[in-house]
Amino acid sequence: MYLFIFSVAGQLKKPINIQMCNPKSSYLILIPAYKEDFVILESVQSLLNINYPAYLFKIVVLADSFELETLTQLRKLHVEVVEIPEDKQRNKSKSIRYYLDNYINEMDVCLLLDADNCVDP
Repeated sequence: MYLFIFSVAGQLKKPINIQMCNPKSSYLILIPAYKEDFVILESVQSLLNINYPAYLFKIVVLADSFELETLTQLRKLHVEVVEIPEDKQRNKSKSIRYYLDNYINEMDVCLLLDADNCVDP
């Protein structure tokens, strides 16, 4: 029943029209991820194709236990990659808190995405 309700609700929700947003708003897009090397590149690539001025959004991957090759490929895409320090009790909220405590951002909106989320342009 739980899945049915959310499946129906997901079909009823209208997608966000970015043109309705303030065109001068700047966005920080945070992607906390733990060992998600196999999906992160596709997700980031979809974000880079957003129909929005590139200088008004910043993509940050909070990479927890990623392979060196994946980190190199992400950096070639010109997204910010923050390697999260080892922690036995790791979770996404700790990764986000680490970033917010250690990095300064002056963006208007912070958007959190999962590593396997892809977006339409």
